[in-house]
Amino acid sequence: MGLQVSRFVDAAINIQRNAYVLIGSTKPQHRKLPMPIMPDTFSLSKIPIKPLKIVKNLFKFLDEANKIALKITFKSVEKYFGHFLESSAQNFRSAPKNSVQYIQNIVDISKNLTLNEHITVKNAHNLDKIIKNNEPCIFIMNHGNYTQDAFGLAKLSEVLYGKSLHLKQGEQCPRPNIIINRDVLDSQPHMIRELFDNLGCVGVDATFYHPSSEAKLYNKKQLLPVMRDFTQGKNHIFIFPEGGLGTYTNHYPLEKRFQIGVGNMAKIIADNQNGKVNIIPIGFHHNTHSAKTSTNIVVGTPICIKKENNQYYSTAGNITAENTSENFKEFFYGSSKPSQYKVIKNGNEKIPEHLTERYISGILAENLKIVMAEAGKINSL
Repeated sequence: MGLQVSRFVDAAINIQRNAYVLIGSTKPQHRKLPMPIMPDTFSLSKIPIKPLKIVKNLFKFLDEANKIALKITFKSVEKYFGHFLESSAQNFRSAPKNSVQYIQNIVDISKNLTLNEHITVKNAHNLDKIIKNNEPCIFIMNHGNYTQDAFGLAKLSEVLYGKSLHLKQGEQCPRPNIIINRDVLDSQPHMIRELFDNLGCVGVDATFYHPSSEAKLYNKKQLLPVMRDFTQGKNHIFIFPEGGLGTYTNHYPLEKRFQIGVGNMAKIIADNQNGKVNIIPIGFHHNTHSAKTSTNIVVGTPICIKKENNQYYSTAGNITAENTSENFKEFFYGSSKPSQYKVIKNGNEKIPEHLTERYISGILAENLKIVMAEAGKINSL
């Protein structure tokens, strides 16, 4: 039964990939701007009405089919790992979220999940400053393999919160909020869902085709409390900006898969905080060509987005004059007076308010692409 489900899911993914190839993607506009503006990743608007309806119905059918496959799969997982899940649930029930034990539980679960995985972490020192100062941070991660990315996130949590415990900051450190597709969250049987909730998972509607007004309202309801807690220093946010596009459209470059929601999130937080937002790109690379799958993780240099005097600023993060395109090189390093923060603007012109999130997304996508490439260069086990 499990093999049949696996084949069914693989077939569904291949159909969706082919559908996206047929649809094509929009091309970035205004290529002379100092950095790419992130377009809507995929455009259905150019498809004639009748084929468009067929494509949308196909996506809806595959979404429903994937939900069924996920429920069957996770039910099998729950049965196999029942003792571990029940033990974890009991540990969380006896540990308030503001306790040191809550953070210890996260570290213990992360260690169990990655016990038999070959995972290398590079540049973990980039976490030290935010840990020492208990600063909330948005972690952005590439997403091309559902299973291995989950192990990668577990290893990141083990390192991040293990360092917090070592510095005796388990009680004060920001708690996790992991943004995931609500279809995945809603497909969990009871014990796995309880574990996901305890780990701070928040479900959002990640519809590939044009989201409905209900979906947008749902996401707003889900994310506003997360961003409010972030501004109060209560939580970290972990997010995969590609969403499912990382799996379904891996033949497209990252900047076309990268969705602007995280740029909008950073902008809203900067607006409300009237201060800075730290964002750390995490690059995953999975070596699946050897007998044992191994994962390389690179923790990038934090990018800082801030707002001052109604202008938005950004640091370069991982972007250097040697590893980036001419647009970013000119933007961050072309000035006769280099500075840590650069005003996000179009040449000498202030950009419209509604385009700010796209510029921020462009900077974040370039940073994530750089750490992904670095992760790919690490010698695998």
